[in-house]
Amino acid sequence: HTIFARTLLRAGETVSMKHIARTETRTGFGVPATLPGTLVVTHIGSGQQFTQPLAWRKTASGGQSAESEFKVPPAAKLGQYQVELKGAAERTVVSGGFRVEEFRLPVLEGRIAPVDKKPLVDAQAVPLDVQVNYVSGGGAAGLPVRVSALVRARPVSFADYEEFSFQTPRGAKEARADGEEEATASQDQRVIADKLPLTLDRNGAGKLTLPEIPAGRQPQEMLLEASYADPNGEVQTLRSVTPLYPAGVLAGIKTEGWVSAGQKVRFQALALQLDGKAAEGVPLEVRAMARTVTTSRKRMVGGFYTYDNKTELKDLGEVCKGKSDARGLLLCEAKLGEPGEIELVVTATDAQGKSIQAAGSVFVTRQGELWFGGQDHDRIDVLPEKKSYQPGETARFQVRMPFRFATALVAVEREGIVETQVVQLNGEDPTVSLKIKEGWGPNVYVSVLALRGRLREVPWYSLFTWGYKAPREWWTAFWYEGREYVAPTALVDLSKPAYRLGLAEIRVGTKAHELAVSVKADKESYPVRGQARVTIRATLPDGKPAANAEVALAAVDQALLELMPNSSWKLLEAMLQRRALGVETSTAQMDIIGRRHYGRKAVPAGGGGGKSPTRELLDTLLLWNPRVVLDATGQAVVTVPLNDALTSFRIVAVADAGTSLFGTGQATIRATQDLQIISGLPPLVREGDVFRAQLTLRNTTAKPMKVEVAPRATLLTLAPQSLDIPAGEAREAAWMVTAPAQLGTTRAEAILWEIEAKDTVAGGSGARDALKASQRIIPAVPLTVQQATLVQVDGPFTLGVEAPADSLPAEGPKRGGLKMALQPRLAEGLPGVRDWFANYPFACLEQKTSKAVGLRDAKLWQTVVGQLPTYLDSDGLASYFPPREGEGNRGSDTLTAYLLAATHEASALNPAFALPDDARAPMERGLVAFIEGRIQRSAWSPRQDLEVRKLAAIEALSRYGRAQGRMLGSITIAPNQWPTHAVIDWLNILKRVADVPQREQRLA
Repeated sequence: HTIFARTLLRAGETVSMKHIARTETRTGFGVPATLPGTLVVTHIGSGQQFTQPLAWRKTASGGQSAESEFKVPPAAKLGQYQVELKGAAERTVVSGGFRVEEFRLPVLEGRIAPVDKKPLVDAQAVPLDVQVNYVSGGGAAGLPVRVSALVRARPVSFADYEEFSFQTPRGAKEARADGEEEATASQDQRVIADKLPLTLDRNGAGKLTLPEIPAGRQPQEMLLEASYADPNGEVQTLRSVTPLYPAGVLAGIKTEGWVSAGQKVRFQALALQLDGKAAEGVPLEVRAMARTVTTSRKRMVGGFYTYDNKTELKDLGEVCKGKSDARGLLLCEAKLGEPGEIELVVTATDAQGKSIQAAGSVFVTRQGELWFGGQDHDRIDVLPEKKSYQPGETARFQVRMPFRFATALVAVEREGIVETQVVQLNGEDPTVSLKIKEGWGPNVYVSVLALRGRLREVPWYSLFTWGYKAPREWWTAFWYEGREYVAPTALVDLSKPAYRLGLAEIRVGTKAHELAVSVKADKESYPVRGQARVTIRATLPDGKPAANAEVALAAVDQALLELMPNSSWKLLEAMLQRRALGVETSTAQMDIIGRRHYGRKAVPAGGGGGKSPTRELLDTLLLWNPRVVLDATGQAVVTVPLNDALTSFRIVAVADAGTSLFGTGQATIRATQDLQIISGLPPLVREGDVFRAQLTLRNTTAKPMKVEVAPRATLLTLAPQSLDIPAGEAREAAWMVTAPAQLGTTRAEAILWEIEAKDTVAGGSGARDALKASQRIIPAVPLTVQQATLVQVDGPFTLGVEAPADSLPAEGPKRGGLKMALQPRLAEGLPGVRDWFANYPFACLEQKTSKAVGLRDAKLWQTVVGQLPTYLDSDGLASYFPPREGEGNRGSDTLTAYLLAATHEASALNPAFALPDDARAPMERGLVAFIEGRIQRSAWSPRQDLEVRKLAAIEALSRYGRAQGRMLGSITIAPNQWPTHAVIDWLNILKRVADVPQREQRLA
């Protein structure tokens, strides 16, 4: 499993990870014998991959872990990324994932829910609570909110009762032309409130009542939404789903699927509480409905046909009635003589007389239509008393066997055979008891193989031969076996031995694997750039300190978790997932007993105050420390430095000890001050855009403020504003701004904002705040080079220059200009070329590579290398810009050959320019495929250049020893007809590739 510091990031940020390696064993967990050596990050959708080596280490308590950091390339594709750990024999394990998106952090958080926390049963009207708070603490006073609600059907299912049907009875619904019977989406949902206005009070709370909730005979759910304008400039929506029930209980039914006419069908009716627990003593009634669909074909004009379906229902009456037992079950048997599809409808009635229905179907075949009978299997039901147990409890299983007496092999299974025992079963009380042990979590499978020996004839006079020695055994054999005994014939032996096999799954509590982790801060609230002192404690399941346990500590902005919770922190749940049955059973009983069919054993699937410096450090991750080791008392103290964000931070400690103990603890702290500036500036504008520069100023004190806010921005003149802000409320300040045209062509491409605000009330608190923000600005029409000239000046020189006819703006001074540089020799200094490289504004892959190599800037080149995988298509060829999803393979063989050749030359001067093997290998494979004709690339050219491009590709491969003489087979060797660069490539190939045909002759 991989623990992430955060799972939602922007392009350019760093993913911090800690990997935990364990193997599943019969008794819990162990350490893997071999560990994966490579981390693979894959973009879901495009398949783009990044790889890193993994270095595992043994923790102080005996576990295995590793740490990784992955810097998301600035040009990375948005979307979901999957993290895999790759080991020997190409075996990979998916250990987690993260998302890369463009987003703004919300300033507000909230909830919307019914006032009554109890389940809503037959509700006529629903009062609602709406609460919106600032993430940094305090209610959003006076915030206008719009509330909407929708009621729709709710599918019912429970993990403990997967084999039961909770579906609505179909009744007399007409079948569609294709035979299906589905309600459309419009029939399945109904809007009951549409954008109802609501203004929150001074505490950020509001109440609203939804009247006339539509009644339903089956469970429904109410979708609630509350929308409001967040101070960050976006419209946010709160959402919640609340179930609506027609009764205080739920009904379900389990059927066998089919049965032959005249034979009894077994089924189980179920009553549950609304939380999914068994309900005892609930009246249940099951009725049978025969369902017949008649289809007729009609001929239409033009030789076409249409089909009409007619559904007929026949009430077969009540087939079972009673009350649910402690397991919530009513076990039923019924004889159904009507062939066809029979719908069994169960009705459960609660204490208030309200009822609910569920239905399941069984198919009854006509006698003799199928060659096998309805009971031709060796399966039996093994029913646990309850679905979940804790270690130390005793589990009881009812074995529904067709024998009066049997000897049973009871096995506890999972990755292997955990435990076995042989017990004797009596038909009067066919139950098996097992003591639940600690190593059985999170689930185990209990199988029961019941064997009844051969029935024998017991005449009355046998009392005098052997019965007097064991009178009790003789009486049982005489009374039961003697009556059932049938003498074997030449064709059938009804008294032969018989067996049945049953399997049940139970969940086992995870307390034996759980570390109790607590995280406490020395204070609840801190100033910006303060330091929080956090104490981490962990205890074992027996209450003793978790000495030497290791903790991964993360401090993350709560606003980020509002957008996407981090489920990777739930280490115990991740490690203790439902496990599959790893045992296959075979038996010699089939050969001894001679049955025709042995039932296949089921294999169940396994399994988001005062003075302070200017605030500008607003990262969403405060701290990531994957190696906090607890001392002998099971605790550690860590200092968490806060940044400039006025928000809440979630401090999470994810602990592991030994090989089988895991736990997570967390705490929340706040950074706040009396006066707060919240930016709502749009993150991107174009030059000349007119936009609303919006700021929100918040007063967190109990006294009113008169705030003067003065913004400063690059090349902008903005007048200060004065705002009266009541106690505990916020007010908005805004300016209409035109983005300066000059900034779109600068290297920074940004408008830099500095906003200052202070309370000017005489004798007031003197609260103030200052915030720095950056707003990206791009040109609406980028500058382009129209003409360049290189001349030798040995006297007066005149060159006519005129702006192009379509240059911008149409009136006034034109954008752009003229650059001129002088130097004594072409090969001396080249300051103009270096300046041109340094100020080069364009950023395709070829341009960034040329710029890094031309400036000999190794750091800039490493940045390009980090982004390189995003430029490769699936064939391994490089593209000028990162390919978008769905564009296909458009990588350039020419660009790929240039990258290999240029970096090879540059690495001779500085080894830092060498291409890493994992980046070079796919490019080499792509060029080989291009040379051999397995992939094709076509681009416009004034003349045929395929052979010249192949020469360049072979020359690039020859630098790394990947070129072979046979690659020249598709090229016509005609140096006199080639351009100069192709001749140079040809000469380099001859020098480096030894098996070129007639190599010595051509070199001479």
